[in-house]
Amino acid sequence: MIVTPYPGRTGEPVATHEGVLLLFDRRAMPPPLNSPVEVMILKAPGLRYHSDYAAMTPEEQERNPPRFPFLFVRPVTDDDALVEHDGFECSGSMCRTSANLTAASDHLLATRYGIGLGWITPGRTPVLSVSNVNTRWPETPRPLVPGKAYLAGADVRQGLSRITGVPDLDQLDPAVVNRLTRIRAWREQQNPPQTRRTVDTLTSRRGQRSA
Repeated sequence: MIVTPYPGRTGEPVATHEGVLLLFDRRAMPPPLNSPVEVMILKAPGLRYHSDYAAMTPEEQERNPPRFPFLFVRPVTDDDALVEHDGFECSGSMCRTSANLTAASDHLLATRYGIGLGWITPGRTPVLSVSNVNTRWPETPRPLVPGKAYLAGADVRQGLSRITGVPDLDQLDPAVVNRLTRIRAWREQQNPPQTRRTVDTLTSRRGQRSA
């Protein structure tokens, strides 16, 4: 995902993508301002509610949805590896959410870092995953959704299977994406762009065309 960072209100770099505010992880190297940079999505924060949200009626809550949606991102480095997987799945109440790496991606890790992982976990990233908990015969398990994710070289060398982030919004949990999109759409509906009044320069003030 390519974005162009610019100074925020506090002077720290921020960016936007499809109407979503992006904040850069302070633990990573800050990106250059006003220059395109490739970033990965790290995680989503908790939603911010109005201070009186709990006491509001459903209609008032609809008019005052959670504010300032944003995602945490950081620039992609040369030590990060973009891998492909077969899809994240939780297949049991005692199982962790995980995904099998494709053979090509596992070979990539073994070549670059000297170790293959075989499978990965979401870490703190709210990824798109499928729940097949309590699926019993003759029920058909829900199909997995293949995707992509970033792994940090430092984690791979330690044998850690958690991902660091994902390359775009399509890899995120739809509930997160829908919340971001719905908030943006609501704000645009409440604050529509002002229609600019245009004047036909070929028409005089009295409505007659000039010579």
